[in-house]
Amino acid sequence: RNFLKAAGFLGVSSIINPVNLLKFKPAGNLTIIWNSDSHAHLYPMLYREPSVNIGPRHMNGRPGHLVGDAFNLYYDINPKSAMGYFCSYEDFENLANEYGPMGGYAHMASVINKIRDERHGKTILLDTGDSWQGTGIALLTKGKAVCRVQNAMGYDAMTGHWEFTYGKKQLTENIKSLNFPFIAQNVRDSNWDNLIFKPYIVKEVNGLSVGIIGQAFPYVPLAHPKHFSEGWSFGIDTSHAQKMVNELKSDKKVDIVVVLSHNGLEVDRKFASLIKGIDVIIGGHTHDILPAPEIINNTIICQAGTHGKFIGRIDLNVKGKRVADYNHRLIPIVSNWIKPDKNIERIIDEEYAPYKNILNEKLGKTESLLYRRATFASSVDSLAAQAFTEKFDTPLFFAPGWRWGETLLPGSDITMENVYGEYGTTYPEVYKTLFTGKQLLLSQLSVLSDAFAKDPYLQMGGDVTRISNSRLHIFINRTLTKRIKSWEINGKPLDLNKKYWAVSTGGKMQNMNPENKGLTKYKACDVIAEYIRRHKITRVVDTEKVIYRHSKAAG
Repeated sequence: RNFLKAAGFLGVSSIINPVNLLKFKPAGNLTIIWNSDSHAHLYPMLYREPSVNIGPRHMNGRPGHLVGDAFNLYYDINPKSAMGYFCSYEDFENLANEYGPMGGYAHMASVINKIRDERHGKTILLDTGDSWQGTGIALLTKGKAVCRVQNAMGYDAMTGHWEFTYGKKQLTENIKSLNFPFIAQNVRDSNWDNLIFKPYIVKEVNGLSVGIIGQAFPYVPLAHPKHFSEGWSFGIDTSHAQKMVNELKSDKKVDIVVVLSHNGLEVDRKFASLIKGIDVIIGGHTHDILPAPEIINNTIICQAGTHGKFIGRIDLNVKGKRVADYNHRLIPIVSNWIKPDKNIERIIDEEYAPYKNILNEKLGKTESLLYRRATFASSVDSLAAQAFTEKFDTPLFFAPGWRWGETLLPGSDITMENVYGEYGTTYPEVYKTLFTGKQLLLSQLSVLSDAFAKDPYLQMGGDVTRISNSRLHIFINRTLTKRIKSWEINGKPLDLNKKYWAVSTGGKMQNMNPENKGLTKYKACDVIAEYIRRHKITRVVDTEKVIYRHSKAAG
């Protein structure tokens, strides 16, 4: 416990005693440790869980679509505890002032090392992907800063998603720098159909043979510009996954099979139901928190949230080539309670040093709570809309429903690193494009189809595109062409034959007008930073102007 900071020194609330942070009854002969979707947040930060997380009717009211008090009630979590703060948006500002920042790789490392000491020779450390993108330091080093930290922490395997958006050359270079394998059974050469990466690895741990199959994000060419992965094909590929499970069980004689997945929770549920022989899925992508695993078709499904907020731990008692018993815990990385690992902290500081002047620039302050997650609207994207509509003098701004992006409390400074942490991607181009009303309607019907498909295999796992100065009446559970009942822009109904100027970034809308996509000379982060510098004090307007006929559970 010597890495835990003294509670008395910090004045920590008596609701949770920090010495209980790692309270856990060890079980069995194997421990899997993992983190999910850190989005390259090497230092601690804040990340508020969604206030609204709506899915198709049959998915609401269960994990993956529970928010706030409904989530805490489902898992019997004290809403005022550190776990309640990490799992819910309720009373977030007050709890943030009480408990402080979340995550940070040096703090994660201390927890991981403590578990390794306790379970010496029995551990495997995994990363579900989305680890090299999402911050300024990641973008400026092309993911290399995170690779160096991962190597120092001693991961055993990872798979990926946003990692692919550095392009094939940079991805390959980064993978070569790793001291552990990048695995994916579902990425192939488009021409020759051969696998690009190792589909699995076999780890010998404490006398057990553990097969670990990689499952990369299946929709990379659909969710991101195709040139990043040109010549490679992606998919869920359930049949090949079954073949890999059979190969590990029959030929490699492994004791258990683990899938390291970036499918997302709903897809993992269906994936597990269709494949025989998977013992454990360690999943990511949709940023879901599962304080208790789910079991489907004898497969234990685990997820550990996002942004380094949690370290997941599952102890397995493996007997007779099956899991006889297990014990599971999500450990909230309450940064103020944990002494950072000195070596990892040193490496992170070294990686940041050349970029401090850029990343630490104070652009202004926010009067509003800035957050990213919610199904239809967020204050971060509303602030971006204000910047883009002012810059380009058009009412329509379209931004993807990304789920990554840190939270800033009212009164906080906004730095360039914060802006990178919301809109820092390898495709920052800004487009001002002329569309017909019909093109706009078709584009949003496609987005809604991705978000609210009844079949999980047709969902890509993001939130809905943000649209400025618009009022839409949406029927989530209707068929494709009937989901949007009406759409008003600045109070006037969308005219399918009229032409509209729209500004967009991070998506593919501009491709609907291939003859003139309207590429501008600007980058998304620069437009937002310029706006904040100019206004100094920013206040978000029109955030969450959404009226829901809704399930209380999903918001």
